Amino acid sequence: MRFKLLCLFGSVFSVLATLAQLPQTVSGTVYRIDSFPSKFVTARNVDVWLPEGYSSKKSYAVLYMHDGQMLFDSTITWNKKAWEVDDIASKLMKHGSVKDFIVVGVWNGGPTRHPDYFPQKPFQSLTKAQQDWVVKDLQNAGRTKEVFQPVSDNYLKFLVTELKPFIDKHYATKKDRQNTFIAGSSMGGLISMYAICEYPQVFGGAACLSTHWPGVFSMNNNPIPDAFLNYLKMHLPDPKTHLLYFDHGTATLDAMYPDLQKKADAIILAKGYGPSNFLSKAFPGEDHSEIAWAKRLHLPLEFLLGDPAALSFASKDGNDGYQLVWSDEFNKDGRPDSTNWGYEHGFVRNQELQWYQPENAFCEDGLLVIEIRKEERDNPIFDENSREWNKQRRTIRYSSSSLISKNKQTWQYGRFEMRAKVNIDAGLWPAWWTLGVEKPWPNNGEIDIMEYYSGKLLANIAVGGKNGQPEWFSKTFSTDSLGGQAWASKFHVWRMDWTEKQIALYCDNQLLNKVPLSALQNKDGSGFEPFKQPHYMLINLALGGKNGGNPNQSVYNNRYEVDWVRVYQLK
Repeated sequence: MRFKLLCLFGSVFSVLATLAQLPQTVSGTVYRIDSFPSKFVTARNVDVWLPEGYSSKKSYAVLYMHDGQMLFDSTITWNKKAWEVDDIASKLMKHGSVKDFIVVGVWNGGPTRHPDYFPQKPFQSLTKAQQDWVVKDLQNAGRTKEVFQPVSDNYLKFLVTELKPFIDKHYATKKDRQNTFIAGSSMGGLISMYAICEYPQVFGGAACLSTHWPGVFSMNNNPIPDAFLNYLKMHLPDPKTHLLYFDHGTATLDAMYPDLQKKADAIILAKGYGPSNFLSKAFPGEDHSEIAWAKRLHLPLEFLLGDPAALSFASKDGNDGYQLVWSDEFNKDGRPDSTNWGYEHGFVRNQELQWYQPENAFCEDGLLVIEIRKEERDNPIFDENSREWNKQRRTIRYSSSSLISKNKQTWQYGRFEMRAKVNIDAGLWPAWWTLGVEKPWPNNGEIDIMEYYSGKLLANIAVGGKNGQPEWFSKTFSTDSLGGQAWASKFHVWRMDWTEKQIALYCDNQLLNKVPLSALQNKDGSGFEPFKQPHYMLINLALGGKNGGNPNQSVYNNRYEVDWVRVYQLK
């Protein structure tokens, strides 16, 4: 071991670090530094995760995470649960949701976990009687047999003065504050909060999941939360240069947190934090476990490491009192969730070339994928004597998919968001749109939140016009003006804000179209207002037809990729 530790600081580090037993990862590689030596804390393992394609010629942001033995591989954790950090981080990087980063998983010290993670200065602010109460509570909970004394100041010195310089020396890191983050859960959430307050020059952001504000395991006359909150008032870092993420569930140990987190939120907001640099989330029904944290890990990662132009504006752009009421994150591989989506079938509209079928829609690597495929088979509804265009076609030459939430999920008013990447090759016609539940088209109302065809991005709203024809309120934008193929190669966020007064459509927070509801009445004499009723949602990829144009050979197997769809409504 001594020889190995000496070698860690030499040129053969990367070879020898692989000799230790390592977690099995879904993506990327973990290198373990066995028993990293420290003059401040007990020696402990450090697991360094490098993403797929890691190169010493690039530079990476760094996320330091506590409880490092719980991060990657559930088969070797004490409770057979893990955060699945490698899988989640890889998908976010692949989708362009976050900048490239590495993860430094710092193992906890076992019996020293509580004193390592318990914020020291708030504890020292307690009276002797209050400190004795803390010791007794921890003894009753079986967390210590001796007098409890936090050593978190030394733990942070270890991170900042020993571990970080080592990581920056041996890996291709971005060393500045804006690219250095810290995260943890429970007591790990507390120490992450404490770290960014004590070392604001080192850490640019902190993610504190299920933060254990009680510090111990009883709330009866517990003096600790007030000590933590008073510390927070005095030591919060500058909101102009830092990011803070907090969350909690409501079950098991997390049931202790909602009221305390509200108090912390109020302090943080009073210090000048807002939606662009502070996010606090509640997850009703979620418990205090690695499984629960893995479910939502993408949120703090996106918040801390993401491109603000490509994230959810419901959380980043003022929030305006909205809360999440429904979402599909498409995180489970296979067919889309049948409780959310049905499918259109066959040749449906606009003389488009594709035959719609469920098989062309699937979830893969955290994305909904709708795929155009080349086909060559008989049209099962072909009728040579029919005057209907969809029956006149003898052959199906292309297939695709159209997901529809009709009779499954509907909404009236709210903020609707989709993060997606659209292909702008000739002939393709991707869309995300809504239709009203009452009346036939166009009298039911149509909102094209995202539509692309023939080199144009559209933001449309339609009502019933005279003589059964639609009346359109349309805005179009050349994709060349947006950046052409470079623009299309990235994910973007489309958004609709639909209120009782107006409908506003956005892409990457840029207003595309806005129409007052007072202008959106049907013109058939009925006075029916199609946007004062629930709407259902469609996500589809069409080909050719009246607007799509002629496809070229490259459309075969082209994909429309959707990262997530979310609906928020006012609280």
